[in-house]
Amino acid sequence: MIKNLKNLLLITDTDVKHSLIFAILTGLLLFIAEYAFIIVLQSMLSSIGIADAKSLDLPKWLPTGAKYSLLFFFLVGAIRVSALMLKNYLIGVTNQKFLRSQREMISNYAIYNAEKTSTHEMTSLYTDILSRSGSTILDLTGLVITITSISLLFLTGLTTAPVEMCIGTLGLFLTWVPIRFINKKISTLGDNLSIDWGNITRSLLENIRHNYFFRAHGLEQEQLRTGQIHLKSYETNYGTFYRYSAIKNGFPNIAGILLVSSIAYISITFLNTKGSALLSFLYIFIRVAQGGGELSVTLSHLRLNLPSAEKLVMWNSLFNSSSNNHSSFLDETKQKLRIKSLTTKDLSFSYEDKKIIDKLNLSLNSGDILIISGQSGSGKSTLLSLLLSINQPSDGSICINDLPLSISADSYKRSIAYVGPEPFLFNASIKDNILLGSVKESLSSNEIEKAISLSCSDLLISEKPEGINYILDEHADISTGQKQRISICRAILRDPDLFILDEATANLDSTTEQRIMNNLKDNFPNSIFIIVTHKKELFHFGNKHLSLDRTD
Repeated sequence: MIKNLKNLLLITDTDVKHSLIFAILTGLLLFIAEYAFIIVLQSMLSSIGIADAKSLDLPKWLPTGAKYSLLFFFLVGAIRVSALMLKNYLIGVTNQKFLRSQREMISNYAIYNAEKTSTHEMTSLYTDILSRSGSTILDLTGLVITITSISLLFLTGLTTAPVEMCIGTLGLFLTWVPIRFINKKISTLGDNLSIDWGNITRSLLENIRHNYFFRAHGLEQEQLRTGQIHLKSYETNYGTFYRYSAIKNGFPNIAGILLVSSIAYISITFLNTKGSALLSFLYIFIRVAQGGGELSVTLSHLRLNLPSAEKLVMWNSLFNSSSNNHSSFLDETKQKLRIKSLTTKDLSFSYEDKKIIDKLNLSLNSGDILIISGQSGSGKSTLLSLLLSINQPSDGSICINDLPLSISADSYKRSIAYVGPEPFLFNASIKDNILLGSVKESLSSNEIEKAISLSCSDLLISEKPEGINYILDEHADISTGQKQRISICRAILRDPDLFILDEATANLDSTTEQRIMNNLKDNFPNSIFIIVTHKKELFHFGNKHLSLDRTD
């Protein structure tokens, strides 16, 4: 467990480490409050006549009298309550600091490395694995506070009543024998819960993603039964965990009551311990036993959640080793680049020792329209990913205005517009969707209306009662072709020097397709167009052609 916790701490940021250091100080404050309470308790017993002041170990500087005792009782109580409030606040804040830093890292990895993982893996990581790992940090913070306070209380107990404290400690350690057995069971449950949650998430995503297939073939009930099996397993494992936890949490309390009673009897009958020392010991031991109970609960949660924390540590090693671990945001200070030429020299790209692109040479200038064709798997999408600076070449180079693309990647991306075969639309209005990614600070209504007209989206918008404010959620009543037109409208509003169109009109009828292509050609005469298409009807728009079909 200690090794796993050390690995988890290695992936935390400085804020979390500072919070854990502050947790030690909070534990110290709790100890001071508890120790002061022992003194105040004796002072109150003396002031109300229950105990003789001479038999008590009260500091000489402490004022006597009921009024002062009550005042100190209030002040110490307030300090103790404040320390407990600080403990709860610190535990929650440390957890959120950890979650925030990890969410930033996961988001950064997901946006740059989506092809290296699955939606299920990312969803499970972002929800259950991260949440349970956060619970580990939460428990660890509480563990630091509790260990600090009860360790100091234990040392105080040794100086106050050493024999009684040793007997009590031995008794507490004996209670760990059955608890160790329960801990092993809880560790196994943690692994099972992590597997169950992964199955639940996968089942839910499949039901959403492949809903049409399941309903078309009458497989809905079968899929639901599969999900119910996973949910039942998750519920059963959690029920077992709570059963073991109830036994584990209750056992130390029973043992503590028995120990306190036994030690008090031994102390009075055989050891003749001074009353004030015995009173102090009993209070200290009860607090130590309570702290031990808290530690027992915390360790149960740690054992339950550590398997998820181990997975998060593994993911972090992947995050850190990723070659595409870029900055999270595009540099907003970069200006739009005026693209006059795009060239590639011996451009090559390999994947797992397989050549996808081999020594490709292109030369495009303002006004050029390149038509790219090729069979599935010939490297069209790979080439576009290189031109979009999503992937990096294995060999060769890409130059913009005769300079390497790497020099001006941010400003280059402000000057291009990409429309793919799958329209990227978001849960927002049509207006918000077409304005997304605009490089201008503001666009006039005339510019927006012109883009809508050029992309042939005007009829779609006019048909909707909400018009341009129609919300494009997952149930929006628009076709794939209409979605493509909205994507093209967004591209037009970027006013790009380079259009990269990957089967961007694949779902449009021939008339609309020809009209849009003519509109783009006529209104952006100085822009470079790179068009991937299988439709020969579009070949005449290009003045340059590239076939990626292999001839070997």
